[in-house]
Amino acid sequence: MRSFPLYLILISIACAGAGPAPAQDILWTQTFGGGGYDYAESMEQTTDGGFIIAGYGSSFAVGSWDVYLIKTDESGDTLWTRTYGDVSTDVATGVTQTADGGYAVSMTEGIGNLLRVDASGDSLWTRDYEMQAYSVQATTDGGYIIAGRRGGHCYLVKTDADGDAVWRNAYPGGEYSVAFSVAEVSGGGYVTGGSAYTGIGDWDYHIVRTAEDGTQLWNRTYGRVLEPDEGWALCESDDDGFVITGLFFATLKVDAAGDSVWSCGFGTGEIGCALSISPTLDQGFLVGGYVNPYGLDEGEYYLVRIDGQGHLCWERYYGAGDGSFDHGFCARPTQDGAYAMVGWSDAFGAGDMDIWLLRINVEGSSVGAPDESRARPTLIVPSPSMGSAEAHLFYLVPEPCRVQLEVFSPLGRRLYKTIRHHAAAGRHDLIWNHRGRPAGVYFVRLSSGASVQSRKLVLLGNSKE
Repeated sequence: MRSFPLYLILISIACAGAGPAPAQDILWTQTFGGGGYDYAESMEQTTDGGFIIAGYGSSFAVGSWDVYLIKTDESGDTLWTRTYGDVSTDVATGVTQTADGGYAVSMTEGIGNLLRVDASGDSLWTRDYEMQAYSVQATTDGGYIIAGRRGGHCYLVKTDADGDAVWRNAYPGGEYSVAFSVAEVSGGGYVTGGSAYTGIGDWDYHIVRTAEDGTQLWNRTYGRVLEPDEGWALCESDDDGFVITGLFFATLKVDAAGDSVWSCGFGTGEIGCALSISPTLDQGFLVGGYVNPYGLDEGEYYLVRIDGQGHLCWERYYGAGDGSFDHGFCARPTQDGAYAMVGWSDAFGAGDMDIWLLRINVEGSSVGAPDESRARPTLIVPSPSMGSAEAHLFYLVPEPCRVQLEVFSPLGRRLYKTIRHHAAAGRHDLIWNHRGRPAGVYFVRLSSGASVQSRKLVLLGNSKE
């Protein structure tokens, strides 16, 4: 499992904004676990509005630790839980929803590195790539990209839909390196965010950008001499750059070539670490993790919103206060403009440590239902022409928003996906090359916040080569 440094140096990073969270911020909370120790490291909102949570625990384990997967509805109520493992230690670090409604889970150790389950949580298969896997994302070709460490270096594995490796590559950065996050890039290829021990000073932020075949495009480290700069989470920005965050909530923006654009930090005078970062609808970012204002053995969830230039919009603390250990790990924007955050706590729940899920509404959005007064994008799928190998799709955007377009086979397998991106107002055209696909009815889905539209796409066959 991941270990956090106990040698942290107390620093002060200037910031502004609100302090502790007002009570009305929290819409609801839920705890999960048994009488032992249970932890959550990853969460996604699912297409049905609920949440999938991945972690590990001892409460229901066969061995010392088992993978612990939880599926909830939109109110956080449990739909099902599953554990996976044997007598060894089994630790889950990441989870992503698949096109068929199931899930893929990354693991650092135990029964494998990639676990595939169906929509009910029943295990389909596992794969072992002889690595420590810290992150997994479903890719547009129906496969997966997995990031972690092998042999002391940052390591990536690209697989097909069945989990079989298409390519594997190591990307050294200094003496040691590790990738804690990975993303498919909107322009093609992949990017990892993590840490590298350079040998000059201490740990530095480490970003690797690759092509679709795994070829390294660039490999950069960022940090201060003789100071710890550990990168734990990364996401793509709307302008094709990347934002990485980590120890002390130090956050760095780089452009598409890896050159620094801006940096910022939060959590004044407190020891802590940012463990997740996500883009928001207004081209800003949501950063989540924990701080230790009372000492290393105590803590609070810490949630920060910044704009596209790294300026603080607000900050919030959540926990039981002095004497409790509340460790925030993963925070995500939700489909209705609010937020969710998960981690673990010894102050809430039934056991020594329990998974603690919060639903948060800081900006006062209309949570729980789409804002019907807001204009939504419109998806249009024209009739295809006989003999064409291309389907021309377009959507109309009345006001700027983040959108994603996907194409599914008649059996529900995702065949094409755009990266969720910020779309300006106006018409947006896309071309899907379906050469070699059989004639029949396919489905196109356009997602924007809580709005999801689906249209039929009829392929007539006899596509020209």
